[in-house]
Amino acid sequence: MEQLNSLSSDQFIHVAKQYAEEIICGSATPYEGSKLIWIECQLRLEKDDHRLDPFAYWAGEIEATLDKDRLIQCELALRAAAESLINLGFAIGCLFNIHSYFYWLW
Repeated sequence: MEQLNSLSSDQFIHVAKQYAEEIICGSATPYEGSKLIWIECQLRLEKDDHRLDPFAYWAGEIEATLDKDRLIQCELALRAAAESLINLGFAIGCLFNIHSYFYWLW
């Protein structure tokens, strides 16, 4: 744990990407992987660095919900955040729902 405290923000992002890979490949559940990213990486980033914020948000939502549909939405959002972190270097914080979009347009 002491080794983690001496890492730079970019090194924390690298560690977070490793956890994101575990989410994508299925060796960690979206909640387990995001909780590791949240506690071990996101909380240690510089104050204005928000690249990992979605992991904290969606993990918190999983902890707060009893609704099965909301749980599925949270897990999908965490998978999307993991993929965007791996591919773009930052986590995208929203989940686009085409059905909600068309409902909003109607």
